[in-house]
Amino acid sequence: MKFPATAVDLKAAGYEYSNDASCRGCGAPIEWWITPNNKKIPITVSNNSTITHAESDMRTPHWADCPEAESFRR
Repeated sequence: MKFPATAVDLKAAGYEYSNDASCRGCGAPIEWWITPNNKKIPITVSNNSTITHAESDMRTPHWADCPEAESFRR
């Protein structure tokens, strides 16, 4: 399954926005979302290499681009 790409897509797929934060590993700004299975997921928001929070901006799971992702693996 392809990950929903925008906030509109995430909401349509049953995800719920939780809050903004900074990654504890790399310090990057992230959004926290709650999946349809009630799990939290950190999301990187970007639009042409700039960080914004518009509904149409691209969103990807933060672990895909976090240089410290391995330190969070269980």
